[in-house]
Amino acid sequence: MLFAFVGKDKPGHLQVRIDTRPPHVEFLNDLNAKGTLKFAGPFLGEDGKPNGSLVVIEADSIDAAREIFAG
Repeated sequence: MLFAFVGKDKPGHLQVRIDTRPPHVEFLNDLNAKGTLKFAGPFLGEDGKPNGSLVVIEADSIDAAREIFAG
């Protein structure tokens, strides 16, 4: 089954997004290498800056998906 994680950034947290990008990308690359990641990408605000994320994975159950998203 496919499961989607939708994350929205808090206002004014662009620097947090920038600072956490390397481990975020590493996490997604690991999911991709395992064949779990199906799609991922940012949401963009009207100003063109990222303000959230969508990550779609394949997992056997909602509980398994929650474990994966928990990292």
